[in-house]
Amino acid sequence: MMLGVESVSQINMIRYMTETRKYLLQNMSAIELLGYNKLADNTFPNIVPMTTGKYLEELPWNETVKDVPLDKHDFMWNKYSREGYRTFYAEDAPKIAIFDYHKAGFERPATDYYNRHLSVAMEKEYEPWNTDNNCIYARPETAFILDYLKQFMTVFKSDPYFAFTFISRLTHDRMERPAMADRLYKDFFENLSKGNNLNNTVLFFFSDHGIRFGKVRETFIGKLEERLPFGFFIFPKWFYEKYPNLKRNLETNSRRLTTPFDIYATLMDILHFKSNRKEKIHKSRSTSLLDEIPESRTCNDVDMLPHWCSCADHEMLSTKAESAVQSAKQMILELNQQLNKTTVCETLYLNEIKLASKLILPNKVLTFKSSDWDVINRTVVFGNRIDSYVDYQLMLETKPGGALFEGTVRYNEKYKTYKLMGEVSRINMYGSQSHCVNDSHLKDLLL
Repeated sequence: MMLGVESVSQINMIRYMTETRKYLLQNMSAIELLGYNKLADNTFPNIVPMTTGKYLEELPWNETVKDVPLDKHDFMWNKYSREGYRTFYAEDAPKIAIFDYHKAGFERPATDYYNRHLSVAMEKEYEPWNTDNNCIYARPETAFILDYLKQFMTVFKSDPYFAFTFISRLTHDRMERPAMADRLYKDFFENLSKGNNLNNTVLFFFSDHGIRFGKVRETFIGKLEERLPFGFFIFPKWFYEKYPNLKRNLETNSRRLTTPFDIYATLMDILHFKSNRKEKIHKSRSTSLLDEIPESRTCNDVDMLPHWCSCADHEMLSTKAESAVQSAKQMILELNQQLNKTTVCETLYLNEIKLASKLILPNKVLTFKSSDWDVINRTVVFGNRIDSYVDYQLMLETKPGGALFEGTVRYNEKYKTYKLMGEVSRINMYGSQSHCVNDSHLKDLLL
């Protein structure tokens, strides 16, 4: 059972979901993923690696096929369905649903039990909604979705099933809103546990990322929180007793770098579980959390763009430093190149560099040559430092419009060139400023 909550960082869960977190850790022996790092900007490109093991471009999927239904892609619920599992999918907020917002969604119901039809119909009825409190009459919408999931899990607790649920509306825009649902989630887990509905169930309780907009997002801690969502794995207690070595691996991995790719690998491992396993440390991009992840794992090892990596050391720079100025110019240049696809939007100009930092790779990474992997007296050989890339992370304000952007620009020490790496984040609200474009990616950036 996978249960996702929109835009809640690991730290924000500690702040506002205290009862839920305490119950998971103390009563359900949950494994908290303290090094869980998102892979991309918003919900969709983080859920796709989690449920397919691929980046969007590897599906393949891009904005040019946004009107093509997603039925042909092999999502996790399809893999479980082929093995005889009943499948379940539920979301709230259908207008911004993961696979429907600026996309074509599914032509046929994605799973055996699928609530989108009801959810869309409910959106058309204005009378029952209390939008300020996200309630349907006096009932929280979050509780409505959780009750549906609980009914499914109760009816089929003796049968194999795969359930995916994602709840967005309450926490999407407001950092303090998780507090309103804390008791709801705690009671949900407690009722399932006391009802003996979890004896044969693995739970993954997670978020896609932290808050992506607003004043907090403009701070250093906000930058980290956006990249570090919460994640918990909960296995039945008998599983820990029967497989203590796997529990040990889970506990070890809880303090290592993990990503949605590893969730995919873990779900596949559970689907094709083998009890007679060889003890080994895995180094692949997608590694099951039931196998040990190496302590030396880096963002590069998991194919993560530096813009999203929370592992690098940050050295703050003067906003007037030459490297910061050149990086900002490159970011503006490449943003305008994207805007040139339309003749309607204004050209962007740099107004101010708000923050600049240098992302530093450890020197040992740049001087490493070889190693002897003997257990005792292991030796590592280092050589001269090689020419490398230096990543500069910037927050800048543009004019007209006063947009705040954050991006990572890579400097190639060998060729003395600057290049924007991957996506740029728009980190203040844009309201109606993006009406000059229809492309959903550009809308997230503009004006």
